[in-house]
Amino acid sequence: MIKEEESENNHTVTATITDKDDNGVPDIEVTFIVVSGPNEGQKSVPNPVTDNDGQASFTYQGKGLQGTDEIQACYINPDAEGEKICSQTVTKIWNPDNTPDIELSPDYELNLVGEEHTVTAAVTDDDGAVSGIDVSFKVTSGPNVGKRSDPNPETGENGQASFTYTGKGGVGTDRIQACITFDEQEICSNVVQKEWTEEIINLEPLRKKNYCDESTSHEVTATIEDLKGNLIQGVEVRFELRQGPNEGLSDNINTNDQGQAAFSYDFQGDCISGIDIIRACFTNKAGNEVCTDYGQTFDNDAFKEWDDGVTPVCPGIRPQPGSAFQGEVGEFYRLEFTVFTELVGPFKFEVTAGQLPPGLELVGDDGVIQGTPTQAGNWTFTITATSTNPDEFGCEGSREYQITIIQDDPPVPPGPPAASPIPTNTTWGLMIMAVLFVLSALYMRRRGHI
Repeated sequence: MIKEEESENNHTVTATITDKDDNGVPDIEVTFIVVSGPNEGQKSVPNPVTDNDGQASFTYQGKGLQGTDEIQACYINPDAEGEKICSQTVTKIWNPDNTPDIELSPDYELNLVGEEHTVTAAVTDDDGAVSGIDVSFKVTSGPNVGKRSDPNPETGENGQASFTYTGKGGVGTDRIQACITFDEQEICSNVVQKEWTEEIINLEPLRKKNYCDESTSHEVTATIEDLKGNLIQGVEVRFELRQGPNEGLSDNINTNDQGQAAFSYDFQGDCISGIDIIRACFTNKAGNEVCTDYGQTFDNDAFKEWDDGVTPVCPGIRPQPGSAFQGEVGEFYRLEFTVFTELVGPFKFEVTAGQLPPGLELVGDDGVIQGTPTQAGNWTFTITATSTNPDEFGCEGSREYQITIIQDDPPVPPGPPAASPIPTNTTWGLMIMAVLFVLSALYMRRRGHI
């Protein structure tokens, strides 16, 4: 962590190094450097060492130039040889004397992609708040880089102006700055950060088995949180039994203050052996549907196995990966399949529908497609994986794939333009006959025969 202090033309930053229990770590050499701005390149010489509170400071003097410095501190982790750990960057704004100052807040916030974010600039001088000044806001880097205030807002009587925008650029951290113009000089604020995260969903339990004579009721719980682990309440979760003896059952339930929504159901009719596949979905702040994605590379739907004690049950089985990659004519291609299942196996693999691209073949039954494609195009086929373990009753599962093969045209080598073709003997003969015909016609006209 790094914090700032200042006195006249000097500026001081203090780095604090702590362990996992937030106790200060002493005797660590810290390197400070101004990484950008009018004082770029200034650094701590010699490097200070942390005290018993884990703190070390760096003071430098501005060169008298206007602009924004970015300062960072780093150290070498003594517990991991050679590992360099660096702080966040902090900013120092250098403005001419007797000019207004502009401060941007909040310094940091975390929001979901698709939500709105507001930053507020406060403009002050020696007499207090400055009103009636246009403030330009801009996202200088991050997933929403380039967003800006248009038109620029004007400070009110409290010297403040605000800028609101919607984060649509995806996950990442925006850096935002505000500037004003005073006496034909641009004066800019500190740089603040806005981090954007997304929601994810998990189901529990992912696997459970019940015997029909024990219970015919089952419950799954969906938890929605962001990528930072913050639980999200008030989100509608859509549960659906996509496959199995209770296929078609569904319900919509909102998450509670723990970010959880619980869905329970009873077996419909007389309990028989089978596997229900339960999917959960919700719409995130960006307006996109997020699901537990059964059938993709990572299968996170819940599997509920019912066992009546009579009919054997095959646990779910799906070939992996979730999709095939693109190939190129004349380039060797190899794709290996595995399975997602609780079965022991081993498994054999077959193409049970469709067609492989010309030049590719399924080698044996071990789940490897390879070869050199000979034709561009799109080919769709189905891979079926079957357990060959005699104790697993020939359980099988399938997935449809598409392989796209492209033709990479060879580049035309540089060089002079191709020469005109040399006339052949036949061409010369035709040309000579044409000339003779013309000369003969001219001769006859002069003799009066034409």
